[in-house]
Amino acid sequence: YDMPQIITFGTIVLYKEKEYVFLVRTEDITYAAEILDQESSVNFKKLRSKTAKNSKESYKLKQSLAYCFVELKTKEYEERIAHYGYPQIGDTSETVMNPIGILCDEDIKDLHREISAEDLAVSAELRELIQNIKIAK
Repeated sequence: YDMPQIITFGTIVLYKEKEYVFLVRTEDITYAAEILDQESSVNFKKLRSKTAKNSKESYKLKQSLAYCFVELKTKEYEERIAHYGYPQIGDTSETVMNPIGILCDEDIKDLHREISAEDLAVSAELRELIQNIKIAK
């Protein structure tokens, strides 16, 4: 697919040999969601569905950074998740990322909606930054 020239929310980038979805950057910090490999993705999904069945656990679920992920529908990344629980990937000045693709619109909307949700354990700064990004509905 076309290589995006400008890195924006939803751009898939290569950073330190790992794939990430770029979220946002400030003068100091670059935020991105790591795209986990299939095996790790499956483990996270299993853990979440197991915990979600127990209502006491489901509150904890939302408070846990481990569960901050979306399941991707973008063709090349199906079956994998983008994990945004630990999104600070580096100092903006030193973070050299190569754009390698872009998420499908549905994934971009899901990721934006999830991170903007009030009840998740996402860092307040990230949530605020994301809420300022306009996503085409």
